[in-house]
Amino acid sequence: MDKYLNLLTFFIFFNFVISIKAKESKNGEDSIVASCYYIKTTGKYKVEVGIFDKMAAAYATYTRSYETKGWDFLTLSSYDGIDDKYSDEVKNHAMGYLEGVLTYKRIYPAFYNLNNYKYYTNEGVMPNATFEFFQQNLEYMQTITSLYKDKDPYWHEVNNLYWQMRGLHEGYNFMAPPEEKIDLVRFQTIVSLGDVDEIGNWKKENRPDFSKMTSEELITYLDLRSHCSGIMKVADDLSDVWFGHNTWTFYNKMIRIYKEYKYVPNKDFPIKSQTITMSSYPGAVNSQDDFYITDADLYVAETTNPILNLDLFDLLDPKTLMCWMRTMVANRLTDNGLSWTQVFSKHNSGTYNNQFQILDLKLIDTTKKKISSGALYILEQYPGGCDVEEVTDYLKKGYWPSYNTPYIHSVREKTGIIDAIKKDPSLIISRDYDSCARAKIFRREQSKVKDIESYKKLIRFNDYLHDEFSEGSASNTIAARNDLNQKPACYGATDAKFASVNEIKTTGKKIVHIISGPTTDGHDPFVWSTATCKLTDQIRWNVKGHVDEYNFNWIDYEINLW
Repeated sequence: MDKYLNLLTFFIFFNFVISIKAKESKNGEDSIVASCYYIKTTGKYKVEVGIFDKMAAAYATYTRSYETKGWDFLTLSSYDGIDDKYSDEVKNHAMGYLEGVLTYKRIYPAFYNLNNYKYYTNEGVMPNATFEFFQQNLEYMQTITSLYKDKDPYWHEVNNLYWQMRGLHEGYNFMAPPEEKIDLVRFQTIVSLGDVDEIGNWKKENRPDFSKMTSEELITYLDLRSHCSGIMKVADDLSDVWFGHNTWTFYNKMIRIYKEYKYVPNKDFPIKSQTITMSSYPGAVNSQDDFYITDADLYVAETTNPILNLDLFDLLDPKTLMCWMRTMVANRLTDNGLSWTQVFSKHNSGTYNNQFQILDLKLIDTTKKKISSGALYILEQYPGGCDVEEVTDYLKKGYWPSYNTPYIHSVREKTGIIDAIKKDPSLIISRDYDSCARAKIFRREQSKVKDIESYKKLIRFNDYLHDEFSEGSASNTIAARNDLNQKPACYGATDAKFASVNEIKTTGKKIVHIISGPTTDGHDPFVWSTATCKLTDQIRWNVKGHVDEYNFNWIDYEINLW
């Protein structure tokens, strides 16, 4: 009997893969619709390609266009009835499973590239301490959600997201060949990528010794852990506000999927936001960048802050919730900046320590030319706490910039930034809030933003060869290109994405402007086959699944699920 069941499973799998391949076009792009059904008698899930069934537990449209546009596109919805046809856990599980099945070809290359990434050993093996942290964190989520998922809206959403991640893992492994299957603990590193930097500091013996670093070594260490530049710009006449972000990361992370998730819960556990649109990656149920716009008219983004007071890492605890989970829970449960910061602050893992910016588009009226109190909150996380401040008055002056150093003075003190700059003034160019290169460049360039096209120019800005504030470094600018430095690294700004209040709040098309790849602002496109930075470490940069040349155009992406 087992023999026949195995043959039947193989037959179903074989025909399923063939049905996906049949949808692929010869020009490198294909678009697939599919639905995921829950088989209640067995507790299993079944995906049907070519069927867009809103009565299924989950349904999706997936377009593979990374090779031609720099992005794939995924719109993924759960069953939108609020009746009891499916539990919330089943709906989230199905959403993840369907995504894993549809995007499996992208997931393994992305994971393979991470095997040679900074948090693995030279042999491509996860350090024992990192594995232990992830394993304990999974066990904690399983235990605590089983106790409280049906009693508390917060833990209900944690459970939903946990099962969405589990479903994505299961859907991927169903499709993956044996040699490419991934266990759940290691799969979690994909969704928790931002957290991994600090998880490495969980054990004291693994922490860096800053006292033994030269100024140049410390600056390089911090540069390669600086993620993102962001700016919100108010039109001179208050007729619009543009908000956006570019991601700084290693170049082996440039397989991209722009995603929309729509999740409709049952009536017992309502949420504030059902649809979240975000820039993302294969294998993640979050953005990672982070760049989110929710249908509660919230824009959420972050740039990473350094932790130079290493004693803070004594507070890391796997029996908490990592940043990716708390971000998505806050996105779903809130509809204003203050409540977002309150939800996010709970169960702080102390990993992926960022300055989050939460812009409430509802409090910006471009017709009346008014920005109301509460429009912009920031939250700055560190191990052991989150400090929050409303900065709407700062925004009203014309812009809000963010560039990898804390704004809140108390956070600068707690994280060791102030002391570090006092000891080593060479850090000013990259870490001083008022005087670092990006602070000066944003201050000078922001007044030139008058419309969509001029915002594009700013968010991709890199004139390091001529800009006095850059001091000859391609890192000291808005969109870094570390591969162009004298000591090149395959690291820098790998994208840009932004929108405007008018484009999101109008009743017509809701547009997000996105572009993939390192900036070409006055520079040649990044090309893997000729990249100098690749020559310094052939093993690490032996990437899979990438295009060779990153020379893509801007895309005006229309949000579909609102």
